[in-house]
Amino acid sequence: MRRAFLFAVAALGAAGLLAPGCIFVVGPSGPRVTYGDALIELPYQGGGLAIQVAAQDRREYVLSGQTEPEYVGQARSRWGIPHHRHTESGRPLAADLGQAAAEALRRAGFLVAQVELQPKEPEVIALSRLRQGEAARSVFLVIHEWMYDRYRGYTNLLTYKLEAQVLDSAGQRLASVVREAERQIDRPAVLEYADILADLLTDPELVSALEAR
Repeated sequence: MRRAFLFAVAALGAAGLLAPGCIFVVGPSGPRVTYGDALIELPYQGGGLAIQVAAQDRREYVLSGQTEPEYVGQARSRWGIPHHRHTESGRPLAADLGQAAAEALRRAGFLVAQVELQPKEPEVIALSRLRQGEAARSVFLVIHEWMYDRYRGYTNLLTYKLEAQVLDSAGQRLASVVREAERQIDRPAVLEYADILADLLTDPELVSALEAR
């Protein structure tokens, strides 16, 4: 059974100020949401297989420069004015996604090297960099969409499209799985993120490609 856990601030959680499993750090730019600390337990073992993990942000508004790579969504004031929300780490969302996936696979017994890719890096260049690593398998994560729109009492809309590919050492695609939806959620988006990532990493097609030797 899949389980996705997140670190929590115990004192604030006990006081009822935070939803269980979610960290908000209040600073000059407003609340930020923790994504890189998602703890995901995988039900399979890597057996010491050497793999690479890379994540790339291909959201249109990030590629155009409309928003920063750290952008995860927006929360609206009581008057409906949107305020951008960013990753708590201050790193790009793709870096946090890659970190969470890499840690999950490392705990499952894989020997993991993480490769960081820039949003505007062409796919052919990204795949070439993965081939140069000479790992037996590469897990390539792509953020096509990730954005939540929260307006207390009115909406908590999450829109996402995440893709996970498994490549062999020659860069050939062995598996490709996608999770995509636009829906109202009744808990913090970061908790949905952890479960969606766990669902991707436990998809039978992806697991089969990782286990094939």
